[in-house]
Amino acid sequence: MITITKQTKPIILRKASKRLCEVTAEPAMIERLAGYGLNEKEIANILDITAIQFYKAIRKYRTIKDAIERGRKKVSASVVESLYKRATGFFNDTIIYTKHKGVAAAHPATKYYPPDIKAIAFWLKNRMPMEWRDKIDPEKGTYLIDEETFKFLTDITVKRMQEMT
Repeated sequence: MITITKQTKPIILRKASKRLCEVTAEPAMIERLAGYGLNEKEIANILDITAIQFYKAIRKYRTIKDAIERGRKKVSASVVESLYKRATGFFNDTIIYTKHKGVAAAHPATKYYPPDIKAIAFWLKNRMPMEWRDKIDPEKGTYLIDEETFKFLTDITVKRMQEMT
């Protein structure tokens, strides 16, 4: 029997039968598994139940459905935060290890990661697709950028370069 207990009551996913034991799971565990990017079939496999049994449990217990949604939202928020940091640039505290005359030393340091152009483009194309999608002239096969967008991009680039120096 798989039982994970924390603060909330475990949910019965499969009742005991002649051949199979009862399977229960804690919503927090299901949330964690969904947070790792696993789909319902993979979660069911880990819990040692069939996908059909797991889908029935999702329909029957709102807490399981909510746990799956919370797990996926947490991971998505983390990815969005990481992409945003890469697109805007960030500082990271780290430790630099040096060796001088056979003696190793550790020194705290702050490393700057500049904005990544690919992350910026990805962010803008997904957040503002009408303004930032790739516009292609079908006759020439070239990308089109209007004057206003070009001026805006140039101004932003110049400001960021001035801030760095």
